[in-house]
Amino acid sequence: MDNREEEVSREGEGEEGIYVYYRTERGNHPRGWNKVGFLWIVSSDDRKKLRDNNVLDILNNDVNADAITTISLMYCRGITNATLMCIADKCTQLETLRVDGCDMISDAGITDVAKKNNKLRNLNYSYCTRVTDAALEVITNECQQLEGLYANGCGHSKLPFDFGTKLPNLTGLDLRNNNISILPESLGQLADKCKDFRISGNPLQQPPPEIVERGFRAIARYYQDLQNDQKKAKKKRQEQRRKEAAEKEKILEEEAAERKRFLEREKERKAFTFTTKQKEEIIQEDGTALNFYWLSDDGREKVRDNMI
Repeated sequence: MDNREEEVSREGEGEEGIYVYYRTERGNHPRGWNKVGFLWIVSSDDRKKLRDNNVLDILNNDVNADAITTISLMYCRGITNATLMCIADKCTQLETLRVDGCDMISDAGITDVAKKNNKLRNLNYSYCTRVTDAALEVITNECQQLEGLYANGCGHSKLPFDFGTKLPNLTGLDLRNNNISILPESLGQLADKCKDFRISGNPLQQPPPEIVERGFRAIARYYQDLQNDQKKAKKKRQEQRRKEAAEKEKILEEEAAERKRFLEREKERKAFTFTTKQKEEIIQEDGTALNFYWLSDDGREKVRDNMI
């Protein structure tokens, strides 16, 4: 099929209808596209008129859906998750999908595409404010061939911890104007490939914004330094605990020794007291005077005079 414009629907105002530009054979697109299958809503006016039933009609009657690799429906605000579910089922060779500005789309539509289109390389759902972290989690797990992810102005607040590990082929990543405060350590793994990284407009805390601005290598170094600091702090805590344990053991040993000494003194005191009582009785019988020793409560010897 040659490159051409096709009237695919008479819905909308007047008799003009909705026009799309599509191709299902290899060729050169005047705007530089070179894909086997291409579907693009040309006119901004037609984008306003496009609805789910129009897309279904196009995919069922006007193109070979299995051959389409690129679909651009940007700012077609009338489409919903139903369109994405239809695309997910019918466009098995899909590599590029643009639905940026389609603000009726939510997690359900994006996750359906991510799960069923494992050849997906470029995905743009910028300004789809109903798309949240749940969809990003599915994209991370299912779209490991992804080269470009564009999610400017969505509902994201965090990235999966293994984001960089599971999406190693990313060359473009746009996460501007979300609510992300922490970037995962795994992003450092994108340093060699991802040259187009945009993250401004987020309340970044970790790593700090001045680190993030320097790119993925700086992010990787930040987390490496953080790990080293944590290891040092852990080692210091362990040494402190060992020191405290040793000091406690020493105190317990000293207390045990003091207790032992006390018991020994108490035993001696009782034995000496018993002896002095006997001597006192003897002294009282013969009327003579005798000096004798006795132990005070603190264990020190004292001399006592007893005169009869």
